[in-house]
Amino acid sequence: MTRTRMHATFWIVLISLLTWVELAGGIANATSVVVPNDLEWEDGNTSNSYPFYSSMRYQQVFDASEFSSLAAPFLITQIRFRPDAQWGLSFSTTIEIQMNLATQSAEPDGLSEKFAENIGEDDKVVLPRDSLMLSSANTGEPKDFDIIINFSESFLYDPNEGKNLLLDVRNYTATSIHSLDAHNSAVDSISRRWGYVYGLEGTSGDTIGLVVQFVGEYTEIPPVADAGPDRIFFGEGTLDASGSYARPGCMIVLYQWLLQHRETDHEMTVESEIPEVLISDLQPGFYDVTLTVRDDNGFEDTDTMLLAVAGSCAEGPQPNASLNIEKFKIKMDKKKGQIHVDMKGSIDIQALDLSTDTVNSKLTLELFGILPDSSDLVISGEGILKVKDHKHHIDFKN
Repeated sequence: MTRTRMHATFWIVLISLLTWVELAGGIANATSVVVPNDLEWEDGNTSNSYPFYSSMRYQQVFDASEFSSLAAPFLITQIRFRPDAQWGLSFSTTIEIQMNLATQSAEPDGLSEKFAENIGEDDKVVLPRDSLMLSSANTGEPKDFDIIINFSESFLYDPNEGKNLLLDVRNYTATSIHSLDAHNSAVDSISRRWGYVYGLEGTSGDTIGLVVQFVGEYTEIPPVADAGPDRIFFGEGTLDASGSYARPGCMIVLYQWLLQHRETDHEMTVESEIPEVLISDLQPGFYDVTLTVRDDNGFEDTDTMLLAVAGSCAEGPQPNASLNIEKFKIKMDKKKGQIHVDMKGSIDIQALDLSTDTVNSKLTLELFGILPDSSDLVISGEGILKVKDHKHHIDFKN
């Protein structure tokens, strides 16, 4: 099974026109989220300088529900803070910090005292330890998010996975930044813990958190196409793309099958809104089949499989057979003049009127396969369909 990826052009409506104007000179698919959401256009109810107050390690969690406005996974490239409306001042200073982002599953007010227990496996250093110039003009009403930190490495966050976002800051300097906008509520979506910068535990914690603006871009994550294993059809059969899937929050709206006959180059296209489609009246031979799936955001993915088509069985029950034709073992019995085909791959034969466990129905078949040297194999002859221990087998003689 071979998979390729195709991406569609995707433009995102930003949270507000003001945000778009502010960011238009930067990332093409840029957007931003203010957490808590309801404080985008008003001040929080308190102020705080942590984690930019003296040397410390600081963790703040943001509930995944605050990112529900995002239409796709979010690649965070920047974080912004703003001065407090009452106590904030303009400033310019240099600090030495490191910033990490990660996901975590605890409730927003349930951070552990142990820093390590709050960090998910996707922990990433988005800003390595370095000296950083920060400043604010202390303008706007509410104050502008003009305390800007650009990440060296972006962080991919998908709130649809249900995990919260964790900001982990290590401040190695004693310089204090003036009061920043913050919010305090016992039932809100943010909380924090802090302690010694080199320590393992957050010795203190509360339900206060800085009001933060996360800036980034949407990512283009296409669906996954799955055309299934290689197949053999006798007369007709069902193409099955039920193994295909879209990312959470999206759905596949189109399944397109392209069948190309190897011998004649004849092509047939079948489109459907459901994963299974019945096809019939195909010319015998080998078909290269390409499945393309498209989701409701316009993203696409493709997968391929090989289809061998034989005529319908001439006598006895007419089965629809599917098996992995790349797993044949071909043996020649020179004394008896017979070719034995040992089908080691999975096989699923659904024959009509199989009501007992002992069925010996003679079938006139054309069996298609692939030899080890990749050349095509076509064998005509008589086969016996057997059912033993509720498993179907074909014994074939040429």
